[in-house]
Amino acid sequence: MVIRRTVRDFLAAGPLPGEDQPIEAITRAQELLMRIEAPVTSEEASALLDGFGPDDCYGLAWTLLHLIETAPGAQAPDYPAGADNLWIQTLRRRAANAAPVALMHQAPPGGSTSRRTASIDWARLGHAYGSAEDIPGLLAQARSGPDDRASGELWSRLCHQGTVYSASYAALPELAAIARGRTAGQRFDLLVLAAAIVASRDVPHDTPDIPQVDPKTVAELADLTEQELLAHGPGTGQQAYVYLLQAALGLAGVEPWGTELELLNNNECEVECPDCFIENFVVFGEHGHFSTLDAMYFQGNDSGRVPLLPADPAGLSGTAADLHARALASGYPDLARNLTFVFGRARCADCGATFRVDEAIAARQAY
Repeated sequence: MVIRRTVRDFLAAGPLPGEDQPIEAITRAQELLMRIEAPVTSEEASALLDGFGPDDCYGLAWTLLHLIETAPGAQAPDYPAGADNLWIQTLRRRAANAAPVALMHQAPPGGSTSRRTASIDWARLGHAYGSAEDIPGLLAQARSGPDDRASGELWSRLCHQGTVYSASYAALPELAAIARGRTAGQRFDLLVLAAAIVASRDVPHDTPDIPQVDPKTVAELADLTEQELLAHGPGTGQQAYVYLLQAALGLAGVEPWGTELELLNNNECEVECPDCFIENFVVFGEHGHFSTLDAMYFQGNDSGRVPLLPADPAGLSGTAADLHARALASGYPDLARNLTFVFGRARCADCGATFRVDEAIAARQAY
């Protein structure tokens, strides 16, 4: 099978650079890697094994690893035995762990979600506060209907400030099953949590190898999220709609927007100018549309504000065009307008250099 041009371009640039290499080299590697759309073929996955470098490369190695795991048969791959590269060894361990965890996630014949939960040895798993023995009780509360307390407790344990744990992945099939049992419009908390777990790359260093996520579970969560998006029109609020859009992107593996789109709810983002490396606040929303160095800009001081340069909606493509079109079709024109600034350009409030806002956000995530 032919290997796609995006994969060949990434490999032609050589392995991921080490973290001691110039920022330009790391940024270039990130750009090439992000152009590869998942899933990859088995042939592409095999070729991409040569893309790992000497270290984490500020998280890009994990991005590459997850991309390779989208190939068909990734749970039973033929990764080279005896490879010296730490990342190929990690792929082998994760694949080996995937089989028992997949069995762990299977409900007993004719079993219910609660029986499947009972079949998991939660005491062997961990979350933000230690043993995951309390997760079945919280899942039972969520199963009985929308419960803000149970939802909050699950969030704090399974995706604490964006960090995920072994229990987080074990809970995914349960979250999907509970969401499936609810009507559209009542699944928001479960789907946003599940997507945050899938999209997170923040795993404690002392956590044992965590298996890859079952693609069938991710596909079901993605389908339920699309249904939930249809139920969240203008009457339900723009903030919830943005979180659901982010969930859909996170489940699809679209970086960085699977974790970063929520900045649209904050009406600002803090990014580094690629020329002078000074942090700029890029503001879009009720306070205006500008870049500034003033962290207290919301107090009304207009000095030092540099107007943003929005993208032409007709010139948007890919994810940007899809998000803009969806926002308009769903009745959120203000969100659509703010997207043109996120995918537009800003001028540094210190040195005056012009840079793309979305690229600056992507670079920030790489660190």
